[in-house]
Amino acid sequence: MIDLGHGEAERHGPELETALYRITQEALTNARKHGGASRALVDIRASDHCLDVSVCDDGNGFDSHARTDGFGLHGHARTRRTRRRNP
Repeated sequence: MIDLGHGEAERHGPELETALYRITQEALTNARKHGGASRALVDIRASDHCLDVSVCDDGNGFDSHARTDGFGLHGHARTRRTRRRNP
């Protein structure tokens, strides 16, 4: 099910829209691949000069403090809050 929320969304530049798409795509892929999620909720909200992306799912979860060999969430920390650019 897809719920696009209320009202008409403001468009952003193609670079920012592509980045948001890829970040969301990666979060959904990880939820399914690593967490076994079957359902997910994506929420994208705009505020003054920021876009916040939140992905909640019914997967297994993980220990965010566990050491890993990859970049994981730490590599995406800068992408969780993306500054909005004027086109």
